[in-house]
Amino acid sequence: MLSFSSYEHSIESQAYRYESWLSGKSEFAINAYRIDPNGDVHWIYNDVSPASKVINDIKKNEIGSLQYKWSHHAANWQPWSNPWTPNIEQNGVNMVFWNTYERDWNRSVKPLGTCSANGTTIYLKGRMQYTSEWYAWIPSTTTVHYTRFHWIYDNWAHWNNSWKSKFRIWRVHI
Repeated sequence: MLSFSSYEHSIESQAYRYESWLSGKSEFAINAYRIDPNGDVHWIYNDVSPASKVINDIKKNEIGSLQYKWSHHAANWQPWSNPWTPNIEQNGVNMVFWNTYERDWNRSVKPLGTCSANGTTIYLKGRMQYTSEWYAWIPSTTTVHYTRFHWIYDNWAHWNNSWKSKFRIWRVHI
């Protein structure tokens, strides 16, 4: 059975450690939704509203280094989106939109991006202290940074990097 999981990830610099100096770990979390070919929305990570999943608690001295921890990203939902047309709203395919961020469980919900496909728009969000505490994608660009299933499948893995973080998604056969 085919699925997709992340393994390597990092916060690239102490400048992007969004924890107070008192705190020991940064919660590297992800918020993700799938819009299916009919335009129906499915939470991928739905522990509590807003839907999120902590991938790893990264210690202060681990920032700047790759971390290694398997985390399920998505099932093999087909038909896959077209990875070569990022600026065109796609229809009739599964679209997985996501963003990573510093999750603060006791803070209010902040926007992580707005994404559209199959006639439906979703709003990524996460509990953060400030709106700048995203890691993977500038929130205004998440609609072009969906999961590239074809690229992952063809190459076994795909890096999703920004100047703040690294995040690699793998093809996994169970």
